[in-house]
Amino acid sequence: MTVSDISKDELLKKGYERAPDGIFRKLNTLEMYAKQGWLDAGPKRYSAMDRLGAGNRLGNDYYYAKISTVSANDVSKPKVDGHGSIITPDKILAAQDRYNAAIRSVPYEFWGIIKHVCCDDEPLILIGDSERQKSHQKHVLSTLLCMGLDRLIDHYRNKTFPQHQKTLDSDAAVR
Repeated sequence: MTVSDISKDELLKKGYERAPDGIFRKLNTLEMYAKQGWLDAGPKRYSAMDRLGAGNRLGNDYYYAKISTVSANDVSKPKVDGHGSIITPDKILAAQDRYNAAIRSVPYEFWGIIKHVCCDDEPLILIGDSERQKSHQKHVLSTLLCMGLDRLIDHYRNKTFPQHQKTLDSDAAVR
């Protein structure tokens, strides 16, 4: 089976999207949920694009922090100093700090869904015999996902603009 044998509708169904340059790219799970309307559920405080941005930012920090990878010493190389630790680059340490701070901002109730969708890039599985049960599960899971992403948005907005918040507070104190 070649690429030309696959129809465009089948590619869209499997989670691919055509970019403006004509090349298909694979959407991550959060982007597919945004296209299906999952990120519009829950409180209307933030838009679906805000939630998508916060989830992708967490996923990028998870990827760049290399939390999912395992580091092991190469035993075939001789040890010179007898110290087996690896020096972690500053970029990885910064990503780990951002990721750990984001973890602390999301309550335990939402963290499993957030990690499963944003970090592990796995879809949520709806279990049920009838369409009504699946519809209810989809509503509950999408609401919990949105509530967790809202907490991430609050975290990233407070972290991103601390000087702006200080100037607003100082202006209010002067008046």
